[in-house]
Amino acid sequence: MGATLVDGGATFQVWAPRAAHVYVARGDTSAYQAAPQDELVRDPSTGHWTGFVPGVVDGSTYRYYVVGTDYPCGWRC
Repeated sequence: MGATLVDGGATFQVWAPRAAHVYVARGDTSAYQAAPQDELVRDPSTGHWTGFVPGVVDGSTYRYYVVGTDYPCGWRC
């Protein structure tokens, strides 16, 4: 789970079975607004969310922004 560096960026995976949307926010996240290009793809059979984010390098900072049925929005690290 988390980030795995690959050529050109990183793949991300997180388990969030009750989430409606999961986004990867990079850099300074204090004013982050969810954007379609940041959203991960859900596998409904496992509850895992995965995706590729270009441009990520070793030392890049990120946070998961999770929107769920029990919480309208919020940060998860």
